[in-house]
Amino acid sequence: MAFLVAFVVYWFTLCPTVGVGDSGELVAAAHRLGIPHPTGYPLWLLLTKAFTAIVPLGSIAWRANLLSALCAAGSSELLARALRRLGAGRIAAIGGGLSLAFLAPIWSEATVARTYPLAALFSAALLWCTARWVVERRGRWLVGHNVLLGFGLANHAMVVAHVPALLAVVAGRAPAELRRAKLWGAALLALVPGLLVYGYLPIRAAADPGLEYRVPMEPGGGAPWSGSGPKELHDLTRLAPLQAYLTRDFHQSHAWAKSAADHTTILGHHVKELGRELTAVGVVLALIGAWSLWRSGRSSVVVAVALLWLCNLAPLALHGAWWDLFLYPRYLTSGFVGVALLVGVGIDAAARAIAARAAVKPTEASGAKVARVAAACVALALPALLLVRNWRACDRSDGWLAVDYGRALLAELPKDAQFLSGSDSALYPLFALQFTEGARPDVQIVSPLQLPGDPEILKALRAARRGEPRPPFRPAFTPDVASNFEGLERDRRGLLYRLKLPGSADLERPPYSPPPIRGLDRDDEPDPFARSVIGAIEADLADAAAVRGDREQARARLSRVARLRCPRPWGNVTGILTLARLAEAERKAGRPDLAREELELARVLAAAALESGDPRDPDINEWLREIELQLR
Repeated sequence: MAFLVAFVVYWFTLCPTVGVGDSGELVAAAHRLGIPHPTGYPLWLLLTKAFTAIVPLGSIAWRANLLSALCAAGSSELLARALRRLGAGRIAAIGGGLSLAFLAPIWSEATVARTYPLAALFSAALLWCTARWVVERRGRWLVGHNVLLGFGLANHAMVVAHVPALLAVVAGRAPAELRRAKLWGAALLALVPGLLVYGYLPIRAAADPGLEYRVPMEPGGGAPWSGSGPKELHDLTRLAPLQAYLTRDFHQSHAWAKSAADHTTILGHHVKELGRELTAVGVVLALIGAWSLWRSGRSSVVVAVALLWLCNLAPLALHGAWWDLFLYPRYLTSGFVGVALLVGVGIDAAARAIAARAAVKPTEASGAKVARVAAACVALALPALLLVRNWRACDRSDGWLAVDYGRALLAELPKDAQFLSGSDSALYPLFALQFTEGARPDVQIVSPLQLPGDPEILKALRAARRGEPRPPFRPAFTPDVASNFEGLERDRRGLLYRLKLPGSADLERPPYSPPPIRGLDRDDEPDPFARSVIGAIEADLADAAAVRGDREQARARLSRVARLRCPRPWGNVTGILTLARLAEAERKAGRPDLAREELELARVLAAAALESGDPRDPDINEWLREIELQLR
């Protein structure tokens, strides 16, 4: 029943196409059997490829979204079954499963193509195996747990947090089991089948799948415009790049936490986030569940859930960038599944207590009926509250922003153009459009970390610098603001810049009308990544208006960027650079008052970026100091 109810809700809130963020890359990689960003998620890729090949309805992206809904609904059902094994009543178990299903970090991922719903399914399955062992004490459930764990790791590494959770349960319930060498040897061997799925990565890398993440390694002279710096890019056919890819060594510089105080801040944030997601009702039920388990002699289960949550958080706290730590609760999916188990036990305890009080009636029959109704109301109260509370934030049935943005970018490109970018928000919708729908096959997408090929205009630039004849090149465009493209000049068109060789003549700038992009007008967009994409698009359109002399439109759009409070500062950065250019032009024209107005709006954008995003962002802090100096 939990599966059916959750799936119906997910069906009505399902994203109709590619979602913002990693969705487009993952869908394209699954369709092409390519290699996405680390850690590759090979099991998810293979399952999604098979599922989208079998299901005859809708686009490839929609089918992948449907798979997410099925996985998330399955996790709610498995959690309900785990609760039944621990002794919960049927309605209470359903209430616990639906409480998990309607938590925003679970629901918001259940309607788009991402790896977290499958991670939730494995986490719930692992807790089900743990519950079976708690009740039956049979070694086969420990071995079965690790079979699932191996395959879960082939989807997402977060499920490794179930290892200390399982050990805590075994140590608390039957410590002698820890000394059974044969049992634990079999449990270790049970991990192997799932982990072998990672063999997909070097096998597909050797086949040159077209969409393939390559690892920046020292030494080398890789493409600096991509942000990879002076490093050489390697595929995953060799051990060293494969190891760096799986351990994400090249992402360690992104870590936000630098001190014990930072880790305290992270822990405090996630404790508050857990309480906010559960609501006060859910927190009370989780505490009741922990107390009930402790009183019944199952304190090790409470310890296991605490370890599951903390060990899910620990790698994120050690290596996560600011946005990983403070924007996306989905990274604690396994922890949320564990806490939902406590909530379910609490629902059962509360329902039994209420039913016992309600059963005091003149007749036994009427008392039993009232007790059942009261218990059902208690059991379903939290799921109903979460359903109403989170519907709007998790409803992606009108989620056209990413695909419309991608189509607007493609519409701006002339025939046979090259599209150069290192920006996920721009690249990933194009990956899905081109690789799954065959859109604009004449356009070559160039991204050194993920696609083969080199920008022809950069080949021409390098040849000219070496004093060699300049080869012909196709027109090149980019949405990127930060990349310097080895010294190429830019000419803003619309959402894109056209790249040109230094010193070349100015190209004619055609008329431009902002494209229709559904969702762009949402000032109250709840998804932080989508809101940041809206801010980036608005800033690009503001810059396009500014270069055509429409100062009022540019300022209006950038004022909206400031109001949006985008946690990822892409639009703020573009806006600050646009306003700095306008202020300089106003000063040269002898209009210092107008120049001051531009700088004041730039200060607002910088302050908004630090308030709603990473307060330590070095570039924005430096720009803010410079703006303040100019305004004095």
